Amino acid sequence: MVHIITKTGKLLLLKVIPRRGASWQPVTGSVDPGESWENAAKREVLEETGLDLDVIDLDLEFGFEDRLQRAVKERVYYAKLEQDADVAIDAIEHTDFIWLALDEIMPETMPYLAQYNAFLKIKERL
Repeated sequence: MVHIITKTGKLLLLKVIPRRGASWQPVTGSVDPGESWENAAKREVLEETGLDLDVIDLDLEFGFEDRLQRAVKERVYYAKLEQDADVAIDAIEHTDFIWLALDEIMPETMPYLAQYNAFLKIKERL
């Protein structure tokens, strides 16, 4: 999972397609066989947003159960932009995006409490 945050204090959230719950979430995805966590994070950012960004490993991992009740392990990365950017969402997985002010992010903003807790850890480090 990658939380993309702007210097002006906004977080990028992507809206997933209806059959996956139509919820808002940060960039997230899987690690391909033989791929490092960092390379997977960079690839997912590019695939899901069209942004070619460096990512910072926050040395934070967590597990949760997804909507299909599968055990999922994620590692948290962070990318910082100087300003809001044009996002080219991946229409296969997402229907929309939003830049949301950090103080507007609440537990119910994200589908999984672990994602919100990761956001709080990042916010502490800003």
